[in-house]
Amino acid sequence: VRRGTRPRGPRFLPGCWRRRTLLQAAIMTTAKVDAERVLRRLEALGSLLDSRFRLPGGFRFGLDPLIGLVPGVGDAASAIISLYIVLEAYRLGASRGTLARMMLNIGLDLGVGIIPIIGDVADFAFKSNRRNLDLLRRHLGRGKR
Repeated sequence: VRRGTRPRGPRFLPGCWRRRTLLQAAIMTTAKVDAERVLRRLEALGSLLDSRFRLPGGFRFGLDPLIGLVPGVGDAASAIISLYIVLEAYRLGASRGTLARMMLNIGLDLGVGIIPIIGDVADFAFKSNRRNLDLLRRHLGRGKR
C-alpha cells in the first residue's frame, strides 16, 4: 500500500488500516447485495408460520399454532424454526436490542405455548414471527407493509 493512500474495499474496515477476516468480508458483501432477497424469503416463512390460512371472518393462522398442537415437542420445534428468522436478522446486522426483542417474542411464544389448552389458544392469537419481521423491517428502515 502506498503511503498516504487508504486501502478500500470489503477486506478493510472503514476508517482504519485493520483488515477484516475473509468471513467478515463475505458476510458484509453478501448482506448488502442479498438483503432484499433474504427479507422476501423471511416474509414468506413468516407468512407460512403465522398467517397462511384464513378462517371465515378474516381470522388468519399459520403452521406455527398447528405444529404447537403436537404434545411435548411441537412448541420447541416451532421455536427452533422461528430462531432462523433471528439468525438471518443477525446476519443482516440487526442491533443487539432488536435481536433481544426478537428472542423475547420467541421465548414468550414458547413459554405460553407450553401451557396445555390455554397455550394452544394463545398460539393462534400471538404471532411472534410477524412481530419479529416487523422489528427487522423497522431496523432496516423499510417500515411496516
